Amino acid sequence: MQGKSFIKLSAAVAATLTASTAFGQLFNVSIAVREVNSTAAIGESGGIGVAVTGNAIEWVNLDGLNFTADGTWQKFTFNFGIDPVTFFAGSNPPGGANNQLDGTRGTLEHIRIRNAGGTVDDVNLFIDDLENTPSGGSAVSIGGGFETQAVGAEVLVQEPRFSGSTAPFLTTQPNISRITADQAHTGVQSIETKFAFANPSATNWVRLTTNPGTGTTVTAPTIDFGPGSTLSFWLRGTTAIASQRWIGDGLGGLNWTEAGNWNEGNIPGFGVTEQANFLGDITAPRTVNADFPFVLNVIKFNSTNSYTIASSDPANNHLTLSSNSTFTPAAVEVVAGSHRIDAPVRLDLRALTLNVQDAAAVLTISSEINFNSTGLAVGTNTLNKSGPGRADVARVINPTAGINVARGTLRLAEGTTGASNVATLAIAGTAAVPTARLDVTNNGLVVNYGTTSPLADTVNRIKAGRATGDWSGNGITSSLATQLNGNGIGVAEASALNVTEFMGQTVDATAVLARYTRLGDANLTGGVDLDDFTALAAGFGIGTTWVRGDFNYDGLVNLDDFTILASNFGTSIPADAPRSAVPEPTAFAVLGLAAAGLMGRRRRA
Repeated sequence: MQGKSFIKLSAAVAATLTASTAFGQLFNVSIAVREVNSTAAIGESGGIGVAVTGNAIEWVNLDGLNFTADGTWQKFTFNFGIDPVTFFAGSNPPGGANNQLDGTRGTLEHIRIRNAGGTVDDVNLFIDDLENTPSGGSAVSIGGGFETQAVGAEVLVQEPRFSGSTAPFLTTQPNISRITADQAHTGVQSIETKFAFANPSATNWVRLTTNPGTGTTVTAPTIDFGPGSTLSFWLRGTTAIASQRWIGDGLGGLNWTEAGNWNEGNIPGFGVTEQANFLGDITAPRTVNADFPFVLNVIKFNSTNSYTIASSDPANNHLTLSSNSTFTPAAVEVVAGSHRIDAPVRLDLRALTLNVQDAAAVLTISSEINFNSTGLAVGTNTLNKSGPGRADVARVINPTAGINVARGTLRLAEGTTGASNVATLAIAGTAAVPTARLDVTNNGLVVNYGTTSPLADTVNRIKAGRATGDWSGNGITSSLATQLNGNGIGVAEASALNVTEFMGQTVDATAVLARYTRLGDANLTGGVDLDDFTALAAGFGIGTTWVRGDFNYDGLVNLDDFTILASNFGTSIPADAPRSAVPEPTAFAVLGLAAAGLMGRRRRA
């Protein structure tokens, strides 16, 4: 193994280096192989296997080798038949089993890098001199030391976020894999890959996959993993705080366009590949004035002191978030701290991800997320909420796709006028047992579907969110609702209500409508009156839905539901306001007679 070089630094230089880079960050390195019995030559593309041999993927020496990203080249060797094997995924070949290598030939599936040291800084990794040595044979170079490929080409190793299984562990940028002439162990070229972990968890890892799909000359290279064979490669890495980042720490005049507010005067916001980093360079909460119509791919926050991005001229100066590629969607990412974007946010192309990795943090975007803006490409225009923290938005308007709450909470901010309007709604987990949360607060929601109604799933998610009546569960809930204040979430098909407009949104018959309202509001008007009692009376003893009087989501319409309606009769939203329309005495009399009639109906049943 090549020796490591060490440099003595003066105290001043060392302090500067410590402030700008996590020098000597620790990672674990291992590989995975796919048991496909490839018949190609070592180093040639091996495909994904055939049914006869299966497609199991096994880890070799899982997280068993340490790598220190200290700027030196380090060699890693995997000894087949000696190193431990751990099953990862796929199906075993006939007669095969987990935790062993079946056969002697297959493909290199990926190189695994685990975040053992818990860094959230940018990782810059170089890979060179990948070799497979069959038992009793000579070393065979895979990729030829990467000397003949064009600089900038994506070769062998996919961009880090290509792997769906590990993309959630990474921030959107950096996300690079390419041939470079900047570093090499031997020769003049190597593979360079750049990424950053989304949070400091040591369980996070990146899957540098070689799966087919890169469009490069070698994908999923064939290797010999018979007993006595080895696979080796060299790694060189460094970690560093993003060089382009906000450093303005004054009380006033913090304009985005002032070069002195950015490290090295590098102002971002002028292209779809750019990222604006707001990190721990401030000593107190600061407000940044977006004084230009900026365009960028990612905004990243990592500071226990809060940032607020505002605009002194919102009519002209806004933030346009645009996707760079399929694997670098437009994103706002929070590693630590709670932060706000009060400047108007506009969208361009594909999806928007709100990734709040700090479980205690709140990301607030005060403008609505409108995917229906001019020039927006129709397609996968989904608002994705990831990470365990909470993201607050005014509302979401997306007629072509929808909302995906993959983790944590997406909150429709209290006080928003009108309903969000989407085509689809996905919440992690099952509809009956969701593992993430959509908090509608005092708002409404339209799911404007195509052919298959999501009503049943929506009801199940609301039931999960309702929990025991305190609305503390996952699914669809309201942080303003409790059984005690008489408020909750009602839901109905638009066709059942015979409406074409709902909370400011135009709807047709194929739409599911939900809103925060008074318990007992069968027709989702926001209040409880005789029309709602009529709906309950018609469904009494036979109804099973909210619109027929099931206000506690137990699948029955009975005196419990009548009691709920009666306690809220004559009142309306806002939720925590006093009763806004006290019923006339005659109304109470009508309810009393109605109750007697319903009880009589129950006795005759």
